[in-house]
Amino acid sequence: MKEIFKYWGKAEESIWHPLPYHCMDVAAVADKWWENSPSIRHRFSHETGLFEEQAHAWVMFFVALHDLGKFDVRFQMKVLDLAETNYNANLPKNLGTKNYFHGDEGYKWFVLESDIYFENVAYRQQDWLQNWFAAVAGHHGSIPTNAEPNFPPFVDESVTVQDCLARQMLIQELNRIFLEPAGISFDNIPTENPPVLLAGFCSVCDWLGSNREHFEFQQIESSNEASLEDYFSSRKENALKALNDFGLLAHVHTIGGMQALYPDYTPQNIQTLIDRLSVEQSLIIVEASTGSGKTEAALAYASRLLADSLADSIVFALPTQATANAMLDRLENVAYKIFESNDNVILAHGKRDSNEHFKRMIERHRQSINPQGDLEAGAQCSEWLSSSRKRAFLGQIAVTTVDQVMLSAIRPLKHYFVRSFGIGKSVLIIDEIHAYDAYMYGILEAVIKQQKQAGGSVILLSATLPAYQKQSLCSAWGTDAVIDEKEYPLILQATDSDVHIFKLETRNNIQDKIVEIELWKTDDCSISNEQLEQIVKAAEEGAKVGIVCNLVDDAQRYAHLLGEMASIPVDIFHSRYRYCDRMNKEKTVLDNYDKKSPDQGRILVGTQVIEQSLDIDFDWMISFICPIDLLFQRMGRLHRHLKQRPDSYNKPRCTVVMPNIADVDLTDNPKKIYGLHNFVYKNTRVLWRTQCLLEQNNTIQFPEAYRDWIERVYDKSRWENEPESLTKLHEEYETEEWASKWISKGLTQADTFFMDSEGNANSLTREGKMNLSVIPVTEEAGVRYFLDGLPVPKPDDKFDRELLSQNSLGVPDSNFWRSILPENRDGLYYLAMTKTDEGWRFDYDGGYLLYTQDRGLQKGKI
Repeated sequence: MKEIFKYWGKAEESIWHPLPYHCMDVAAVADKWWENSPSIRHRFSHETGLFEEQAHAWVMFFVALHDLGKFDVRFQMKVLDLAETNYNANLPKNLGTKNYFHGDEGYKWFVLESDIYFENVAYRQQDWLQNWFAAVAGHHGSIPTNAEPNFPPFVDESVTVQDCLARQMLIQELNRIFLEPAGISFDNIPTENPPVLLAGFCSVCDWLGSNREHFEFQQIESSNEASLEDYFSSRKENALKALNDFGLLAHVHTIGGMQALYPDYTPQNIQTLIDRLSVEQSLIIVEASTGSGKTEAALAYASRLLADSLADSIVFALPTQATANAMLDRLENVAYKIFESNDNVILAHGKRDSNEHFKRMIERHRQSINPQGDLEAGAQCSEWLSSSRKRAFLGQIAVTTVDQVMLSAIRPLKHYFVRSFGIGKSVLIIDEIHAYDAYMYGILEAVIKQQKQAGGSVILLSATLPAYQKQSLCSAWGTDAVIDEKEYPLILQATDSDVHIFKLETRNNIQDKIVEIELWKTDDCSISNEQLEQIVKAAEEGAKVGIVCNLVDDAQRYAHLLGEMASIPVDIFHSRYRYCDRMNKEKTVLDNYDKKSPDQGRILVGTQVIEQSLDIDFDWMISFICPIDLLFQRMGRLHRHLKQRPDSYNKPRCTVVMPNIADVDLTDNPKKIYGLHNFVYKNTRVLWRTQCLLEQNNTIQFPEAYRDWIERVYDKSRWENEPESLTKLHEEYETEEWASKWISKGLTQADTFFMDSEGNANSLTREGKMNLSVIPVTEEAGVRYFLDGLPVPKPDDKFDRELLSQNSLGVPDSNFWRSILPENRDGLYYLAMTKTDEGWRFDYDGGYLLYTQDRGLQKGKI
C-alpha cells in the first residue's frame, strides 16, 4: 500500500475514507462541473489566458491538492486509533489536535517545503504556486497568509519525515495525473494570483465531494488498492449526480432575448434596444422611467448571455427584503423559459424552500458528531445551506438584497469567496442603483471590479443616474471614457475597453406623463387634520391614496388617525415588522393596490419600503419631502397602469409635504429646516434644491424631468440663489461622503476577520449605527417562545440562526430604544411581551410597546 493511502481524509464513527480518495472525490466534482459548464470553462480560461485544456489541468491539480494539510500527525490524531495504526512510533497524547486547522497549516507546509516539491523551479514561480495553493487551502472560510512554521512538538523525527514524504508523493501523483498530460510543468504557472473564482469553486466542490449521500466511504486493503486514476474515473458518475441533485448545473434552453422570454408581448420603450446590444462580457447601465419594463429588458439581455454560454445563472439584487420578495414571482414566471427546470429559483430571505438534497444535508449534520467538528466540510456546507441568504448564490436564479451581494467583496468575511463564486458565474443584475449611498458605492465598485476580473457581466437599473455616478461605475469596470450623454431613456454598454450608447430613434412608444404638483407647507412639516379629512374624502369617493412617510413613527401615527376617521380600509406598511409578518403584509399590499386589485377606495400609509420595485398603483399620492430622484421613484407608483380612475383623479397628482422655509434664516443652521427628515436624508442641499424646483413648477413632465431635474439638483456647482451656508454644509457633506467611500473600500481589503453571521449584511454594508435587532417573545417557566408559540433556539445554534432572523425586527439605535429595551444577549434584544386583546404588549416607565401583525411594533403612552 502506498504511504499516502494510510492517511484518513474523512471519518465517522468506526469507518474512514482514505485521504487521497477524498481528494479525488472533490476533483471528480470539479471535473464534471467543468465539463458541463461552458461558462466556468470560459471564466478560468479568460482570467488565466490559457486554452481550456491547460486551464483545466491547473484547476484540477490545485482542487485535488486542497487537503494537503491533512497529511500531518496532528490532524491524523483527531482519530487516535487510525493514527496509531499509521505511524510506527510512540505518539504523545497532547499535540494540540483540536487547534490544528489543516487549511492554514497545509499552506505553511506548502510554503516551507516548496523547494522540495518544486526542485529547480524559480523562486518567482514558487511564489505564484504558493498564491494559487492559498486559494484552495482557504476552503474552510479564510484564505491563509501566515507562513510562519509551526512544527509538531514532541514527536519522533520519523513521523515528520513520513508526513513530508506523503505530501510530496501526493503532489507528484497529481502532477502526473493532471499537469503532465496537458504538457505543463510547474514553471508554467500562468499568473501571479489565482483566478478570482478558484477559492469558491474549490469550496463548493469540497462540500459536494464530502457528502456521503453521493460519496460513500471506501476502506481499502493492500490487495484492492485502486490507482488514483482509476478511482478518479469511477467517481465521476457520482459527481455528476451530486451536481444535478443539488441543482448546480444550468441547463439553458433558450436563444434569449425579448421574443424568447415574452412571446406574447410587444417590446416597448427601452426594451426595443435589447437585441441591438452585443453579446459579450459587459457592464450595462439601463436608465428608463419607472414602469417602463427595465426588469424585463435586463432579463432578456441576461438570457442572451446565458444562451451564449457566457453565464450559468442570474443573481438579481434589490435594495430591501420587501423588494426582493416582490421580484421573486416575476422571475419565477420566466425561469422555465430560460432553464429546463425552475426548481432552483431561490429567494435569499426564506420564502422559497431549498431542494430536498439541501434539506437532508442540513439535517444530517445538525445531529452528527465528527472528529473534525465544525471544520468538517459537510458541516460547513450545511451551515451555509441553512441560511437562505447564502444558499441563494448556488441557484440558477437568485433573488437577494444588495447587501448580500456586497458581502462577496468583503474579503475578511468568512467564506466571502463562495458568494463571489456564485456571483462570478452569473449575470449580476442590481436594481434601483440610485438608492445607495457613498459608503455602499465604495463596496459596489469593488463588486463590479471583481465581476470584471472573473469574466462576468453586470446590469445596473435605475430611473436615472447623475452623470458623475455613471462615470464612477464605468471607471470601476475599467474604462475611462467620458460619460456625458444627455438622451433619455438610455442604455450604456461598457465592454472591455469602450463604451457604446444606445438610444431610441423615435419616441413613438414612450408614453408622456404629466404629474400635477401640490404643496402642503407647514412649519413642522406635518399633515393637518383638515388635510387628513381630504384624504379620507378622496378614498371614500373611490380613490386609492398612497401616503409615503420618511419616518416609521409618522406612518404609524397617521395610519392610526386616518383609521379613526375613515369608514374605508386604512393599511400600513413599513419596516418595523418581524420579517415573517412583513412578508404577509407585503402580499396584502400587493393584493389591494396592484393593477388587478378591486376598484374601491383605500388608503395605504407607508415608508420608503413602498417606493422601490413594488408594482402598486395609486390614484393620488402624498409624499413627505425627499431627494428628487427618490421622489420620482415614489411618483412611479402614481397612475402606474392604464385603468379606470375616479372622476376627480383622472390626472396624476402628487402632493408634497414640506416645511415652510420662506421666512427661515438659512445663515444659521440649514439642517434645522428639515428636522428628522434630514436625519434620514443627510444631503441638505439636495432637499433644498428639490423643494426650490417644486415651488417653481405646478407640473412635472416625464420622461424629460428624469434627466433635467436630477442633473440640476445634483449639479456640483453652486446655484446662483443658493445660500452660502448651504454650499458650505454641502462641502462638509461631500467630505464625509468621500471618507465613507474610502472606509468601505478599505473594508474590502482589511485584515480583520468577520464571522459570516445573519446580521453582518447590515453591520458591514451599511454605514453608521445599525438598527438594533429585537425579537418579540413570550416567556413561560423561564423558557422563551416566539409569538407563534415555537420555542426560541439558542443564538449559537448555527443551523437555526435564520429562524431568529425571521422572527426579528429592527428599531433605531437611539437613546430612547436603548433605555427601554432589556439587556442584549449575543447582539439580540429579547423583548418579553404579554398577550392582550390588542396584541402583544411590553410596558416600560411612562409608556408601552404594542406588537400586532397588522401594525407592527408601535409606541404607546400610559
